[in-house]
Amino acid sequence: MARGAPPGGAAGVLLRDRGGACVLFERSSRLCAVHRDLGEEALPVACRQFPRITRDDGRSTALTLSHYCPSAADLLLREDVALAVTELPAAAAPRGGYDGLRRDAWPPLLHPRMLMDADAYDRWERHAVAVFASAPTPESGLATLAGHAERLRVWRPGRGPLAGLIDHLDPAACGVVEPAADLAHAVTRHADVVACTPGRWHPETPAMPLAAVWTRHVCGEWGAFAGPLNRWLAAHAFGNWCAYQGRGLRTFVASLETALAVIAVESARACAAAGRTLDRALLHDAIRQSDFLLRHAASREALTAVWSRAEA
Repeated sequence: MARGAPPGGAAGVLLRDRGGACVLFERSSRLCAVHRDLGEEALPVACRQFPRITRDDGRSTALTLSHYCPSAADLLLREDVALAVTELPAAAAPRGGYDGLRRDAWPPLLHPRMLMDADAYDRWERHAVAVFASAPTPESGLATLAGHAERLRVWRPGRGPLAGLIDHLDPAACGVVEPAADLAHAVTRHADVVACTPGRWHPETPAMPLAAVWTRHVCGEWGAFAGPLNRWLAAHAFGNWCAYQGRGLRTFVASLETALAVIAVESARACAAAGRTLDRALLHDAIRQSDFLLRHAASREALTAVWSRAEA
């Protein structure tokens, strides 16, 4: 169903109702009419992929999840599974293949004047996951990755393989970095994301100032959720598309700093709406809304342009 001509190569575009839901989602049965009547093969690409976030670079396929999916968000709140990169089970693959890059795509940039090689970048993503697996706080993990990115940026050809240098970085060498005492910096980064998002998806302005909500309802509880927050950041680090669209490792780190800022603001917004202190249910809501903004609503290209300013 589409208004006007669909994009090139598409048979049609599914519309949304005024509330943002797909017009073919039946609220009474909670089923997709296309999936039920025509099968998975008839679904649009976005629906077949969801909640998978995949990146196929022609050499390997990286898969993480959009935690806008409630079941995926639930996984972040589990404590019984170690955070690690694992091999992709065949059952996880969507029919119709993965969202991919050109087969001759260049690997990501180390900085604006130098490419990484594919093996080194693979090691870097795995290193990022390992950092968040051991970091005492998400802020600690980000500070560690930022420091490691700066160490790698000075590498030059002739000094040995870049992958070897990454292997010598200690993912567990995280100092304790406490969360910000106020929300000012996070609000600025959140505003950058909203500016890259169509107006119909802009969050509503809460009645209570978010700075006050952060102090009263979020900051004191933030440390109790270090595990879920670290897992959420690891999910944004692995299979990271902005590495291929941005200008270097600083861009990569900036994308994760923004992810943490967005979830901080959305946690405050959830607490403001509920009128209570941050708990698992409200963090679950904040995770979903944050991934909706970052994974689905905002322009990936526009966001990467903002994050690439860090390379200056």
